[in-house]
Amino acid sequence: MATSMQRQLDDQQRLLQAAGRLTGREMCSISLTWRLEELLRPHMTLRERRGLSGLSPQLLLSTDRSGLYTEFGFECFELQTPDRIVPLVQVFGPEFGDSDLHRFWAVPQADMRLVYRFGRRLQRTRERVDPPIMPDDDRERLWQNTVGFLRRGQELLREFNIPCKRGVLLLGEPGNGKTTACRWLRVECERRGLEWRTVSPQRFQSAMEEKEIGRLFALDEPGVIHFDDFDRALWSRGNDGADFSLATFLTELDGIEPRDGVAYVFTSNARPKDLDAAFRRPGRIDLILEFNRPDADARRQFIETRWHGELRAAVDVDEMVATTDGLSFAELEELRKLLVFHFIDHGEWAWRSCWQSFTANRPKCRQTGALGFHQPSQTTAPCVVAKSPLAE
Repeated sequence: MATSMQRQLDDQQRLLQAAGRLTGREMCSISLTWRLEELLRPHMTLRERRGLSGLSPQLLLSTDRSGLYTEFGFECFELQTPDRIVPLVQVFGPEFGDSDLHRFWAVPQADMRLVYRFGRRLQRTRERVDPPIMPDDDRERLWQNTVGFLRRGQELLREFNIPCKRGVLLLGEPGNGKTTACRWLRVECERRGLEWRTVSPQRFQSAMEEKEIGRLFALDEPGVIHFDDFDRALWSRGNDGADFSLATFLTELDGIEPRDGVAYVFTSNARPKDLDAAFRRPGRIDLILEFNRPDADARRQFIETRWHGELRAAVDVDEMVATTDGLSFAELEELRKLLVFHFIDHGEWAWRSCWQSFTANRPKCRQTGALGFHQPSQTTAPCVVAKSPLAE
């Protein structure tokens, strides 16, 4: 067994040396996770394929989208980083039993840290989430009651006997920004080393059945616990006032033992009056924010900051903002998808056609009969100027 492993290591070393001769650099072998390789690939350019021992590379042909793979040989890439171009070689050697030593990446030893830092930078950039589109004051209050609260001095709060926890309730119809706000908070927590946990109603019910519900309300380190879509758990109790789920929920939320350094964020599609008053009382919920359908300014900001520049240039933003009065962010996103799909299929941006497709399956739109279109000028894209039926 030892002899076989040594032979595999020797073969890998020969492959690594061959990769070094191709680049003229001293190379070291690394393995890339699928995630990291996915991030780096768009910044890599394939320069050539080489075979083993002076032979031509052996290729594998496939009927999938890529169609061409290297089975034995070397693939030589150039990785474009902000600092310099780094040569990378992907090695495909003969298989060594169950070992993965025959397939690896070779990177110049002097550039290994650079490649790692570049990958981490790409990861942070990809995971960056734009702040939610909402009134500035509301966004600031959301921040100060979650991430901002957790970054304050907890010792001073204890000195003044202030509970080191906060409760935030986000309400509103689906599609108006609650999930986007929570996604933004999650990324901001991760960037600052704060914990984040999401608890679904299903997970809550499972924890109740296993009598481990207390674990859902506590964290090992300061952070946020997000209770997602808790309509049923937080709905007002019946006339008898007995609801074991809600009672258990409130008991754990208060905590027999003090829970420090945690912010609870609850999202619900319910109206404030439908939620149990015992849950909404101060001390359990410190901030309630309602996410209403976006007004004209919010719709304009969504189009101007979230839509691709070519798409924005192809439509009349003013008329689109007026036409979409009453639509949610989710519905605006659906319109954007329809526009892009139509462009992929037909090579043109056709707002009128996409608006008709959008309203075709919406009975409220068809019943109003308010879909009047004007003929667009030669210099602007087709746009609807009628008031959206959904604005009723």
